Amino acid sequence: MTQSAPSRVDSEVGRLRAVLLHRPGGELTRLTPRNNDQLLFDGIPWVARAQQEHDLFAAALTERGVDVLLLGDVLVEALRADVAARERGIASVLDERRLGPPLAALLGDFLTDKQPQRQKVRSRRADQ
Repeated sequence: MTQSAPSRVDSEVGRLRAVLLHRPGGELTRLTPRNNDQLLFDGIPWVARAQQEHDLFAAALTERGVDVLLLGDVLVEALRADVAARERGIASVLDERRLGPPLAALLGDFLTDKQPQRQKVRSRRADQ
């Protein structure tokens, strides 16, 4: 991703130039009949079908010249570019009260040494 002018919305009805999407994934497998109502789902979604529909939607946008960015890819690029932000992000998920100090420290060391990886499904941009 290249540095460009700040993103902004000037119109609710103008041409869509770029969109940030999140491809459904493992988070949907955590839904159960007991928690789907709390999370505003009518039922348990079929993950493969949700991914297929997402991919078709992203392809339709791309065919119309929209720059489709995947949230995971944008996050990886940001974490690679800003080490301080990466360290803050890692620290924010390492809760010693939940993990215990030894596991939080071990996991923190592991995550700090790992390089963020892009999602397997790449963003689809009109110029690619």
